[in-house]
Amino acid sequence: MDTRGTLILKNVDHRLSDIIHVASEICKIPMLITEGLRTLERQKLLVSQGRSKTMNSKHLTGLAVDIIPIIDGMDVWSYLDGKPLDSRAKEAFRTIRNSIFEAAETLHLHVRWGNDWDGDGIEVGPDPDESFEDWPHYELRV
Repeated sequence: MDTRGTLILKNVDHRLSDIIHVASEICKIPMLITEGLRTLERQKLLVSQGRSKTMNSKHLTGLAVDIIPIIDGMDVWSYLDGKPLDSRAKEAFRTIRNSIFEAAETLHLHVRWGNDWDGDGIEVGPDPDESFEDWPHYELRV
């Protein structure tokens, strides 16, 4: 895990931090923690940009993190260069998801993924119960 990721995790709930530390050890691909605890001002900005849908984000209480894959030595957004998620990027996100869920289970904790909000195993696109894709988002379920 890089220094920035370590600093981000210092400001989130210790249980979530533990999950991410374990996941980073077992994940088969490199991952980058991009966000953890947010200020109210940052959350307002993200909502105004359409990048978040709520002012009740778990990021505001340190119960959420955003994590992206590294592909070909680049963060996923640089790899995609403005294009929509391709199958390789989606598979990389799923690899991270699998590691995070495995880590949570090992620690007897539960997380929710931003591409399967209701936890039914059906990702947002095909799931009629969900509409907002947030592939990088993980939150501690307490």
